[in-house]
Amino acid sequence: MKKENSLLKAGVVLVVSGFIVKLLGALYRIPLTRMLGAAQMGRYSALFSLFMPFFSFATAGIVPCTAHFSAAARGSKAVASVGSKSALLYIFQSSVMAVCFVCFGCFYSYIQSDSIFFTGSIILAPAIVLAAAENICKGLTQGQMDMLPTAVSNVLESTAKTVLGLSGVYFAAQLGKQGDGMVKAALGAVTVAGFICCAFLLFTVRKKICNKMAAGSTVSTGNVLEKVYILPSETIIGEKTAKTVSVRQMLGMSFPIAVSALVISLSAFFDTAVCIPRIDGIPYSDIVKSFEGASFKNAENMPMYLLGIYQGMVLTVFNLLPAVLSYIGTASLPVISRAAAAEDKTQLKWHTARIFTVTASVSVPVTVFIYFFRYDILQMLFGTNAAQTQVSAKLLGILLWGSVFCCFTSVFNSVLYAAGRSALVFRILLLASAVKCMLNYILCGIPQINIKAFAVSACIFNTIIFVLSVINIKKLGAAFSFGKIFFMPCAAAALSMGVLWLVNDSALCFLPPVLKLAFSAAIFALVYFLIAIITGFMLISVPENSNI
Repeated sequence: MKKENSLLKAGVVLVVSGFIVKLLGALYRIPLTRMLGAAQMGRYSALFSLFMPFFSFATAGIVPCTAHFSAAARGSKAVASVGSKSALLYIFQSSVMAVCFVCFGCFYSYIQSDSIFFTGSIILAPAIVLAAAENICKGLTQGQMDMLPTAVSNVLESTAKTVLGLSGVYFAAQLGKQGDGMVKAALGAVTVAGFICCAFLLFTVRKKICNKMAAGSTVSTGNVLEKVYILPSETIIGEKTAKTVSVRQMLGMSFPIAVSALVISLSAFFDTAVCIPRIDGIPYSDIVKSFEGASFKNAENMPMYLLGIYQGMVLTVFNLLPAVLSYIGTASLPVISRAAAAEDKTQLKWHTARIFTVTASVSVPVTVFIYFFRYDILQMLFGTNAAQTQVSAKLLGILLWGSVFCCFTSVFNSVLYAAGRSALVFRILLLASAVKCMLNYILCGIPQINIKAFAVSACIFNTIIFVLSVINIKKLGAAFSFGKIFFMPCAAAALSMGVLWLVNDSALCFLPPVLKLAFSAAIFALVYFLIAIITGFMLISVPENSNI
């Protein structure tokens, strides 16, 4: 019971901190987009699409790998060995990736005839090494069942990036350094925030772990939960293995995870590097027609202008819900890992049914509300520019058709990781990413579709992952009934929207736009949760003869 409570607390800490981080991220990107403008936001986003493949490959597998070996050596001096070998491997790996990023940035800057890709790569390169050091520290502390350093550091880094980024962009604008100067200020904030977070974590690890290791307590290897915590593998690590963990073992565990993250980031880079130039070949008049005659004033670089709208406005709104719900998957990983390791199908079915029900019950109503109020939400967040609102609302409307499927991605991945199927996750992502890139390349060149191809292919991408994940999760014995999980949330959301439609026409029509949106959200949520309480569709009963 004590172990289960500690896992519950760990999950709550991660979920709460994750919500704060995503909220800060939205609060950062919304004013940043308004300050930079759509065209400069497009250049900023294009640089990050170049940055993310190097960053993902260098850092994605560090936390689960380091946490796994740290958990196996929990309470012994072997933790120090895990830390030193992690530093040896991952600092070297991240340094190589940082150098490669700068070299590629120089080449890409020459190809695009835009210096921001070279100077931006120099500014961002240190962030790769800093993130590797951060993730080593996070993995070590998570392996010791201490999630607080990870939670605090995530919030600290997001806060520092928000404050420094917005301040830097503002002062750059005041000093007359428009364009490149404002983008460089935003990029510099990312690196400085990483340095602050890294310094905090290094101090924390030295204080919380190194001092404990000096006491020289024994290794605890008798509990299955400790052995599978964070990311279980088929081989259970015992005391002897924990003390002699090798760099090869670490690389063997982290590499598949890093490659999976690389696949996603490469598909985003493909969109920017290959598909945006295809949009550049479409006549201006055809793009205007495709958005019902919208007037794109001050859009000197139309492809970057459209990319800035998509990345800065549309994805900022769209990604908030899946990002917050992803922490349900993070929090559920330990309990699912235990059920999978113990081959307890009763607990596995109950836990997965509960997680899937909560995910559907939250994602369906929020998606429905955002879809019908997307114009109002975008205007409130990003201003009243008619063309930008028109384009972003059209793109967001397409994306939202796959929003619920997107919300399930991280939850499904957690279940598959817990069952030791990381290679399967990689194959699903690889297939879905290949289809996405192919569709983007074909559709972006069609004048009537242009940037809308990104939204269409993203919907298909999320649908493919959802379908293939459901098929494989059912094979594991996890509970997933499409009708039970989705029918009641959809019906309750439809009824709530009907009530809101009646109220909007009578009581809320005279309110200012911001108050009308706030009251609409409150009424919709109230009706939805009343239906949920009356029907009880969010409750999953505990099975009989279970020790859950």
